[in-house]
Amino acid sequence: TLPQGRGYVEVSPFGYYGSSKAGPQQFDMQYLLRYGVLDDVEFRIFGNGFTYTGGHFNRWDYAPLGFDTKIQLRTEKPDSILPAIGFEAYVMTQWLGSSLTNGGTQPGFSFNFDQSLPFDIDFEYNVGAFRSLTTPRKSEWNYNFQWAFQKSFFSPSFSLFIHGYINGATIPKSPAKNSNNVGKNGGTSVNDNIVGGGFIWSLSRRLSVWGQASTGTTSADSGLLTYTGFAVAF
Repeated sequence: TLPQGRGYVEVSPFGYYGSSKAGPQQFDMQYLLRYGVLDDVEFRIFGNGFTYTGGHFNRWDYAPLGFDTKIQLRTEKPDSILPAIGFEAYVMTQWLGSSLTNGGTQPGFSFNFDQSLPFDIDFEYNVGAFRSLTTPRKSEWNYNFQWAFQKSFFSPSFSLFIHGYINGATIPKSPAKNSNNVGKNGGTSVNDNIVGGGFIWSLSRRLSVWGQASTGTTSADSGLLTYTGFAVAF
């Protein structure tokens, strides 16, 4: 979590999700705004921004706003091999969304764990649950699991990572699916299994850039998911 009174802006101006059996290709412009309410509590606003949906939709829209909070429950205790623990909860609204990008007002939460491993490897894993629209006018709860291993190479400011998730990221990043395309787009990325890798490069104490490329492991997943972006702290 950020220190009290500090801010952070994260922008991915290019995000691409390849077509699959569950839906057409999509482009978006993700963003995440973070503010330290207290040293251990963050307030966040996130969304997929301007979104292009291919296929027979072939249109640009704006994705709805999401509101999120993250709370640090415990710092890591390396001597006892206990990870740092945080709790995150969000609500995806319908504000600013279009008929294509809205998936209803949907909540979700996760417990986040960070742990240092031998050979200076950082391990993060998140376990949570979320609600999504699975059929017209019907929402259901499902679980998700996200993981990442990261290690610095060449210099402390440059890191490589491998990561993945099952049933979606901790907060929604993949294209929203809703009652207008349920059955064609199949609900909010349920039962997908994504694996990939990327880099993070800290250009200064307040500026970093990153990029990643991933792929699905089943025939229903996108063949390629990639996005790149930057973050500024202030």
